[in-house]
Amino acid sequence: MSVDRAGNNRSKAKSIGLIAGSKSLVDGIGSADKYDFYRFTLNKSSNFTLSLKKLKANADLFLLNKTGQVLQRSARKGKSPESTGISLEAGTYFIRIQSRDRRATQYKLSLSSVPIPPPLTPPSVPIPPPLTPPSVPIPSPSTPRSTQPPIASNRWKVDYFNNPSLQGNAVLTEDRGNGSQTLFVDWGFGAPTGVPVDGFSTRSTTNRPLAAGLYKVTTNADDGIRVTVGSGWRVIDKWIDQGNENTHSGFFRWEGGNLPIIVEHYENGSGASVKVSITPHTNFNESVPSGNWVAGVYAWNGAQSLPPADPLGSFYASPNSKIATLDLGSNNLGSTQGINMDLGPRALKGNGAALPHDNFVVRAYTAATLEQGATYNFQVRSDDGYKIFAKNQVTDQWVYITPQGQWQTDAYGGKNFSFKMNASSGLYDMHFLYQETLGDAYFDLSWAKANVANEIMSSQYFVNNWQSLPQYQEPQNPFVSSYTDSVSGIYYNGNCTWYARGRMLQLGYSPSALSTMFRNAGTWDENAGNGAFVSNTPQVGSIAVWEGGVNGAGSVGHVAVVESVNGNGTITISESNWGNSSRRYNTRTISANAPSKFIIVPRA
Repeated sequence: MSVDRAGNNRSKAKSIGLIAGSKSLVDGIGSADKYDFYRFTLNKSSNFTLSLKKLKANADLFLLNKTGQVLQRSARKGKSPESTGISLEAGTYFIRIQSRDRRATQYKLSLSSVPIPPPLTPPSVPIPPPLTPPSVPIPSPSTPRSTQPPIASNRWKVDYFNNPSLQGNAVLTEDRGNGSQTLFVDWGFGAPTGVPVDGFSTRSTTNRPLAAGLYKVTTNADDGIRVTVGSGWRVIDKWIDQGNENTHSGFFRWEGGNLPIIVEHYENGSGASVKVSITPHTNFNESVPSGNWVAGVYAWNGAQSLPPADPLGSFYASPNSKIATLDLGSNNLGSTQGINMDLGPRALKGNGAALPHDNFVVRAYTAATLEQGATYNFQVRSDDGYKIFAKNQVTDQWVYITPQGQWQTDAYGGKNFSFKMNASSGLYDMHFLYQETLGDAYFDLSWAKANVANEIMSSQYFVNNWQSLPQYQEPQNPFVSSYTDSVSGIYYNGNCTWYARGRMLQLGYSPSALSTMFRNAGTWDENAGNGAFVSNTPQVGSIAVWEGGVNGAGSVGHVAVVESVNGNGTITISESNWGNSSRRYNTRTISANAPSKFIIVPRA
């Protein structure tokens, strides 16, 4: 089995230490390992570059700060190499490599840092007196040198660079006029004199007096474009090869006064153009039928910390924050309630002309019945942060399903958990908060009331009832419930693969995903597919896998089902035929580090 050298989330990120110079490493991602995370440090301010090469499938590259906020991303199409560069202060940072389409690919990750030198100190030697001018006339130069007058700060100043990454000094500066809140430059297939036709970049700056309020930025560019306002609010970040037929929208709040605006652009072949407009925004409201998700969409500065986690705070009540009220569709997912919101690089509802691609928050709710004393199984997958809570429609009592006042950032690869309802029964508004910074966006949520099969079974119950449970019989379960070892001749009254498949079906997990797990137990993680993926972190309802000979497992490995994740670093599992014990059913509480891997399986 291939070794995954990198972790699947920030808490499991592989440390690659101090970057002082250049460093490279090779690994891979794919259907069972969609994310790789790395952690590194810089001990001084540096110009930092990052690249991802030798790709066999589409993969994106992200640079994160220590809190998980995206600083830079590269998301080119297909197998094109990814690269990005930025000036960084000393500190700790993370790299996230993400499979775009879950196809497997190896990659070469390269990092490089060059310290930013301190300002030069003027020499202390005495400055000699000026030379006496010669008595002979000095001839005029053949070409007079013109000095460009300063460009007023309220006009568009455009600096040109002879490379696509804004490196070095500008080779040309233009005054593009005042243009109100609009910048439009179409170079066609050319470029100004002294600037290369292909592979150049520009930085356009201005200051504009704007009244307090919510504003919308709309861009069309060929190729990449970034728009930053104020003290670092990155409103648009589409630093990718693209045509100017793609419209991107972003939103920002302004308290009033002169607003600094920076528009950065690069050109990578063929035509080149930039169009940016900034207009006041009035939020719009869609009508939402009963039973659908009602969603408020809010502008947020992703360069700051995470958005307010209090859903009742002033941020969510301010008209200067809210972009729109949307209908996100039905909460009916078949056997469960929930929502599937997989946006990829697109805007909400695919409406890039009216809604943001990046730097936004969604606060949504829908009707749900919750019963006191019942246990509910939740499944969530989120890029980036999320919160889940509910409000009683009659009493207005709030119930916090994830910890109150805290954003959760632990479900990039998916997470299953259980919640016991202690509040009174009734009709509730089920709420979620979802926060997106940069890059691909998705939020999938489902919940269902646990049935009796979700309680840990007693040995007596299982022994007395397993023969009447269809999940443990053919055709649902192709594994044998007992067998005789061909070498030792010992009869085993149980089989771990038979039990694990039956228990997962009994708990309501996907038969299609489980059908990809076959042969010996220790190889199940290599075969997992159809939505199932491998993780280093246990979850309720995940499959624990021991490779052959690991921590007491036999030569062909072992599988068990995680029944609970405890708060002391242990997990409780149910299983069959552990070790040399010929038992059809058994439960144990063990260290969460005992299994080799965990397989996260989607619900049916």
